Amino acid sequence: MMPMLAPLLLRDPAAPPAPGAGASPASSNDVELGDRGWYACAACARRLAREDWVLEAETQGPLVFANPHGRFFELLLVTQVVGGVFDRLATSEFTWFVGYGWRVGVCAGCRAHIGWHFEATRSDVALREFVALSRAAIKLLRSE
Repeated sequence: MMPMLAPLLLRDPAAPPAPGAGASPASSNDVELGDRGWYACAACARRLAREDWVLEAETQGPLVFANPHGRFFELLLVTQVVGGVFDRLATSEFTWFVGYGWRVGVCAGCRAHIGWHFEATRSDVALREFVALSRAAIKLLRSE
């Protein structure tokens, strides 16, 4: 599968960063639930990303990619994750997004694989970083 261009940002990039921004681990209780739901780890229900942190991709269909071993993943792109832990070193090998390196991520609660953190490797990309969550590894929790 050919790498695709970077996702488009849905929220205003000039807005202040959301609490817990970035790919470092944080308690899922550190961020208020607000009016939206949360995407959570399907294995342990730890909160990972707010529903309003979702990015829009430059495609009309689902984002499905295969890794070098032939395993397919459907992705949900978000600006950040608060309940994940990501590898320290990024690689550009087999990247799914042109101009980005990636690091594998796991749930901070149960260590289940949740997705990948992508960071810009070129200066000409608009979005410096984002997270691609595996849709098979997450579930949506609605606020009440």
